[in-house]
Amino acid sequence: KHFNPEALNNFYISQKMYGDCGLMLLKQAFSTDIIESKLKALKYALSFYDKQQDLFNTGAIKELIAFTESTNNANTKIEGPPKSITRILELFYQTGNIQEAEKLQKIHHIPDRRFLLVRIKVLIQKKSFVELDKLLSEKNTKTPHLVPYDVIASLCIKEKEISKAEEYLQKIPDIEEQINYLRDFNFVNKAAEVAMSKKKIDILYEIHATADISLQNAIDGYLMSLKK
Repeated sequence: KHFNPEALNNFYISQKMYGDCGLMLLKQAFSTDIIESKLKALKYALSFYDKQQDLFNTGAIKELIAFTESTNNANTKIEGPPKSITRILELFYQTGNIQEAEKLQKIHHIPDRRFLLVRIKVLIQKKSFVELDKLLSEKNTKTPHLVPYDVIASLCIKEKEISKAEEYLQKIPDIEEQINYLRDFNFVNKAAEVAMSKKKIDILYEIHATADISLQNAIDGYLMSLKK
């Protein structure tokens, strides 16, 4: 009765996350014969079990690291980041451990674009669109080329956030590229609307060729208005 239930719940979540991350990295370590990659995964797994204060696993992993380091294996080709790294990043973002995610990026030299996409994916899954918009605004200010609005739209559609997908496609700065993506994602009416507002006549004729009767009439009316 002297414990804060919320604090206990947060403690449980963090402990489970450390255990999950450690286990994924152990699986990665045992899936490769490349010594350097095995050691990297083992040492990172050890850091999670240390945080979890799991004396049994930390002791066992330390012995395994010592044994692996003593193994003379000529096949020491360097691999990229372990496959489980993306899942660990997702766990960090899902539990709000942004600093741990950034630390992981530095350790494994994760490219900025991949790092950003994992965060975007989690925010969309959590329906945290206010936070997502804030993040995209920051990235647009610093490195606009990193923001992949077409990928964001695909993730939104996967989560059945159709209106959000249309909204993010309209943030693509190049107008013709924006219209093309709107058409590719079957937001044809919005593509025509943008084309009319920007007077992209050639594109309107392309849209007209495959549009339904209602949209064809709207485009015809717009084109007639330009001749007056």
